[in-house]
Amino acid sequence: MREIFSRYLDGGTTTAIAVDLNRREELTALGRGWNSFNVRAILDSRHVAGIRVFRGEEFGQGEWPAILVPTHCAATGLPAVRRWSSS
Repeated sequence: MREIFSRYLDGGTTTAIAVDLNRREELTALGRGWNSFNVRAILDSRHVAGIRVFRGEEFGQGEWPAILVPTHCAATGLPAVRRWSSS
């Protein structure tokens, strides 16, 4: 996960990231190959920041550890690049 965010912030495209993950035979959580839509879904997910979401509405902190904390996102400019989307 962190690699996807890091590479995207370094200017990588979602397609290039997916191609590289597939080349290295890395699989998604569902055991499938990557595509640009999978990568974009990770970038758009608030769950990686430890935010609980139900039907597009935030319900506070999740009970799992955040992989990428929101303050880190703000410091790196991520919200300007990929906005959290609930729609």
